Amino acid sequence: MFAAAVAAQQITVPNRTLYEGEVIDVAYEDPAMANRFVTLRVDDGSLANPQVDYVEIWVGANGRGTKQYRVKPGWWAAQFNGGSARQQTRAVLPAG
Repeated sequence: MFAAAVAAQQITVPNRTLYEGEVIDVAYEDPAMANRFVTLRVDDGSLANPQVDYVEIWVGANGRGTKQYRVKPGWWAAQFNGGSARQQTRAVLPAG
């Protein structure tokens, strides 16, 4: 039963390399969070001195929500975390 509960929580970002300054859709799904805000933590993957940002997403009555996010300049990766959902990590390249 626990595995089913964790599987219901999901972060979705484009399944590809991201580019600095690009605007992407970040989605979160968790029926238990319906009609609430969830805050996802986004960091650059650095262990020594991580740069951190946050995305606040409204999760609607259907347990899903989406928000646009601008990829930060100077990051080599973007790691999206929140709730008990599995982390999503994407490489980041300079624009152009």
